[in-house]
Amino acid sequence: MNEYVIPIDIVPHSDIGHVGAKAAVLGTLLRAGYPVPPGLCVTTDAFGLAIQPRAREINAITQKHDLDIAAEASSASKSIAELLTDLQVPATVISALREALPAINPKQRPLAVRSSATAEDGTNVSLAGQYNSVLGVYSQDAIEGAIVSVWRSFFSPNALVARQELRGNDSMAVLIQPVIEAECAGVCFSMDPVQQCRDLIVVNAAWGLGTAVVDGLAASDTTWLLRDGFAIEANRVAEKTAQTALDSNGGLKRVPVAKERRRAACLPERWLQRVAQFGVDTELELGRPQDVEWAICDRQIWLLQSCPITGLPEGMAHTHHSPVQWE
Repeated sequence: MNEYVIPIDIVPHSDIGHVGAKAAVLGTLLRAGYPVPPGLCVTTDAFGLAIQPRAREINAITQKHDLDIAAEASSASKSIAELLTDLQVPATVISALREALPAINPKQRPLAVRSSATAEDGTNVSLAGQYNSVLGVYSQDAIEGAIVSVWRSFFSPNALVARQELRGNDSMAVLIQPVIEAECAGVCFSMDPVQQCRDLIVVNAAWGLGTAVVDGLAASDTTWLLRDGFAIEANRVAEKTAQTALDSNGGLKRVPVAKERRRAACLPERWLQRVAQFGVDTELELGRPQDVEWAICDRQIWLLQSCPITGLPEGMAHTHHSPVQWE
């Protein structure tokens, strides 16, 4: 096994320090039989190797600034960015990546290059949204550029401030997977995080890729289902005028939704129930209520990310671990 590039299907959940939380969880689910796209992780060792020539200077900058203060964090981030103007993926990592990529992307589909920091999806504090992700990556040069973009985001002002709450070590790995070109996508909460109700599951859905839904930037349908039996308790269909799609030139674009679909529900009842079931199954597998990012393509549900729902009372934050057996 290469220390710099690892297929996620051999990653144990206990290896968060090496592959980050996102990759560790998806690897755990993939090996347990869940429908997770294949992927590679560019490990924290690769990140350490890339920044090693400047590590001492970076540490000196962070020690000199009070990162609890936004202005200080912004100043530190600017100084670090100037140090890392020539940051690039080391040759040994590029070699390992080129050797491993065909196994997860034989049809050379566009890729998603996503952050997988070791403390990104914590049980008490989440750093979701603080780091870069790049979707719609096609060429080898673009892959390397996307990895560097994710690495740089580790030192963004917001990330420096957010990590202060952790008061511990953190590092950055990078997750690479083929993009699921979703017909519809969204998120599923295995319990209602707003009402803090264990009896309800919440499913958000929109046409196209789910990035805008995950970020809360697009209108989406919202359905509440009873955990016992998955019957629909309430349903709110939003007007969805635009959807996110891959841009053939790289990256993403927003395109209009066909008029006849704008006020139509994305998912019929049976598909909603199936998404909800995956949400509960994932919670049982991982032992905590989960926020699951999902997508549907060619009548197949895919799980793209799963992280703990944060901010719950202690009595709601744990679930009896009961691995799901798949046929």
